[in-house]
Amino acid sequence: MVTTSRVALRARFDLPHGGRWVSLSGGGREWLWSRPDPARATVTPGSAFVDAGGLEECVPTVRGTPDHGEAWARPWSGAPAEAAVTCDAFELRRTVTREAGAVVAGYRLAADPGYAFVWAAHALLDLSAHARIVAPTDTPVRLYPEAAPLLDGPW
Repeated sequence: MVTTSRVALRARFDLPHGGRWVSLSGGGREWLWSRPDPARATVTPGSAFVDAGGLEECVPTVRGTPDHGEAWARPWSGAPAEAAVTCDAFELRRTVTREAGAVVAGYRLAADPGYAFVWAAHALLDLSAHARIVAPTDTPVRLYPEAAPLLDGPW
């Protein structure tokens, strides 16, 4: 039997350094894993990815070129509740609200018709070995080859 409870959450962002979600806290704990990395403050478009944790807005690629996309290496404008980043071929806008204690993020990508992209909220969660992900039956997932050694059986 799975029991669930709701925890009111609050989010914080680092707009000058890629718009990254630096905190998702609630229930007396921080839910995002992060670590300081001074190199993050000096990245520019085309820099190698610097992983400081949190939640990255990966667009228009995740594992492609550039690694983790273009948005992570650019300053975002606006305020935490409504921010935007302008890249060479697109603009991404993020609106963040709170609804019944939940943090709700909405996105709008503006680009030329036919622009192909992948968007991913690449979150590094700070969870214990006992954590479980509960999703509806038939939820599509993708496992990358480097995850195979972490699994108990063949995939």
